[in-house]
Amino acid sequence: MLKNTSEEYSKYAKINLDQKLNPILQSVEDMLTRLEEFETLLTLVQQERCNAVGLTGSLTTAVGFGGNLKELCAHVDRLEKLTEHIKSNIESLERKIDLAEEQYGLTDNTAKLKNLLIPLFKKNVAVREPVVEGVSEREVFSTEDYFSTTQHPTE
Repeated sequence: MLKNTSEEYSKYAKINLDQKLNPILQSVEDMLTRLEEFETLLTLVQQERCNAVGLTGSLTTAVGFGGNLKELCAHVDRLEKLTEHIKSNIESLERKIDLAEEQYGLTDNTAKLKNLLIPLFKKNVAVREPVVEGVSEREVFSTEDYFSTTQHPTE
């Protein structure tokens, strides 16, 4: 009985370290993996923050050029107005030319050439110019209406 009791108590002193330490080792390895992931995440956040600071620095520099940008936009707007004005003038002139060609009977190119040469071979006869309805003097525009006369030095 003493022998049985001593064997029973010796079982308490026997420890299987591998079996007991394996869950602890597994937990430590999992924790190390999570720490590495966290470190990677922190590195990415720091890089993004540095990029954001660089971007913010670029944005503050760009804001400094806001006045120049507004001036450039104003120039573009004036150019668009000028091109629209010129376009309307050209369209108006084309309509008037078409009306005049119809009145003189110059609808195709061969007739134009023949009608141009006819005055060279005929006697001088007073030609009455027809009055085209809706014909008015062309509106003359000035570039000063669209652009200032002072030149800004380029930097």
